[in-house]
Amino acid sequence: PRAGRHPSASAICRQRMRQSGACALQGFILGFGSSALQQTGRRALHQQFTAAELNFAKAVEVEVQVAPDLGLKVLEASLDWQEELIEQAVEAEETSVDVDPYGMAVWPAAQLLAQAAVAWAKCRSQAGLPFRALELGCGCGLASQALASLGASVLATDFRRLPLDLLMESVSRRGCARHVQTALLDLRDTSQMLPDADLVLASDVLYDAATAKAVARRVADARARGSAVLISDTGRPNRQ
Repeated sequence: PRAGRHPSASAICRQRMRQSGACALQGFILGFGSSALQQTGRRALHQQFTAAELNFAKAVEVEVQVAPDLGLKVLEASLDWQEELIEQAVEAEETSVDVDPYGMAVWPAAQLLAQAAVAWAKCRSQAGLPFRALELGCGCGLASQALASLGASVLATDFRRLPLDLLMESVSRRGCARHVQTALLDLRDTSQMLPDADLVLASDVLYDAATAKAVARRVADARARGSAVLISDTGRPNRQ
């Protein structure tokens, strides 16, 4: 879902990936088969880990308050690591996705999605209904980790392996890895069927018209089989 860098991607990426974690949360969430949900504020703190403490020596821990009663710690690339990934992306071929840096940071839309997913999950749990969740283009997987912390079964997908490995390290540290599986999936690839799930969710996957159309197809497929769908987005100034 993050494949293909749009025009001026390097400039936008540099600007947004250097933003403080204390940014205000603004955006929208599209819910299909779900109730209206409210958003809450975000507070982020970074804690550096040594190589001995973490396989991802360049990762940092971000603390996010997803709900009044749910705070999470999720791993993302450190600012230095983000800079390295950005430089690699700038120097790469315009069509290359191998060094795409977007999935290695926790974005505001991911927090918005996590909040909505937790609200949906709590309603489901109150009704005594177990569920399986599928996150598309998960990146650092904040929403997946939030659901896993509630005991839900989650399949987190992305088209790159590195963010998935980072997510599994994160949930392993939190003790909820047994609830999470990962898989490589490019939502634009129509040869890849959408795995079964009661809830399908994604954030920051509306980069351009082609990707937006692919998301629309996946939403239609999910709704046709009865899945609830949550899509969050905070807007990008250079979207086409």
